Amino acid sequence: LKAYNGIEVLRLDDVTGKTDVALSARTSKANQWGADFYLSIHHNAGIHGGKGGGVVAFTYMNVDADTKDWQKKLYNAIITKTGLKGNRSEPLATKDLHEVRESDMPAVLLECGFMDSATDVPVILKDIFADRVAEACVEVIVSKAKLTQKPTAPKTVEVDGINTGRGADELILYVGKASTGTNGW
Repeated sequence: LKAYNGIEVLRLDDVTGKTDVALSARTSKANQWGADFYLSIHHNAGIHGGKGGGVVAFTYMNVDADTKDWQKKLYNAIITKTGLKGNRSEPLATKDLHEVRESDMPAVLLECGFMDSATDVPVILKDIFADRVAEACVEVIVSKAKLTQKPTAPKTVEVDGINTGRGADELILYVGKASTGTNGW
């Protein structure tokens, strides 16, 4: 998201993983900050080594259409990017969870696979899985918030010489010459 204009991101967890930040502290900070959207990303548990699992996107009960749209788009994007659909009977679920209940803005809690599922674990332990979940979330946020990408600096290329011979892995700029003299191109 750093590559886009018009967005600020507030992380509410301890990025070191050393401290568990209370749920009430997380939602209070987001509410005080005036966040426009609250996204909480987790892995679930409860299969006990079974074959069930998959992705579930939770909202609070009786939420507005915008929150339901966030939920559906995030779920679909994660399924598309990761392929981890699973067999959840209610993948777009509502539940009385603190983070989705106590946030003053649209809020979605994602459970991205089960840590104790024989089916999910081999998928969620791959480094690419987390990258794909992040890509899916960014795509949805960019689309829903209508963000524009920041301009990127033009790439510069270092020239190793001008009108000289060329060695291995060198770039030579030829000025006023039709060719390098080594071939017609």
